[in-house]
Amino acid sequence: MNDDVLIHRLAADDLANLVIGDFVASGQTRDVYVWRPDPSCVVKVQRFGAPWFQNITEYETWHAARGTPAEKWLAPVCWCSRSGHILVQKRTYPTDKPLPRSIPKFLEDSKRSNWGLWDGRMVCHDYGTASAINNGVRSKATYRPKWREE
Repeated sequence: MNDDVLIHRLAADDLANLVIGDFVASGQTRDVYVWRPDPSCVVKVQRFGAPWFQNITEYETWHAARGTPAEKWLAPVCWCSRSGHILVQKRTYPTDKPLPRSIPKFLEDSKRSNWGLWDGRMVCHDYGTASAINNGVRSKATYRPKWREE
């Protein structure tokens, strides 16, 4: 390995340690950490080789939902890298607060661990597999989910 490559790898490692804080959770394709520059956010790191880009889906869903009634159901996305490997999102917190009785149809992965408390209300923070493109964030269709504890 030449010196330039080593220096760039060390710099990348230092930069990651500067902005990536404590581990929060792990899912099928991503790991979630506290975002050190703003602990009211998390950073979602897409694993290399994952079969789909949940960060990009989440980013696109958030931007499609902004300014619509669907926006109130989602944890806001603050930033996504061009490659889709890094996403910064507002941090939610687990709660015993009851889950909504009815949710938008595009939020089809209805398990408690995908939801948390943000800004005083229950929102979905894991919508990287949402069917927003097919079901549409602008649709008023809702359903009564069968909540799963996972």
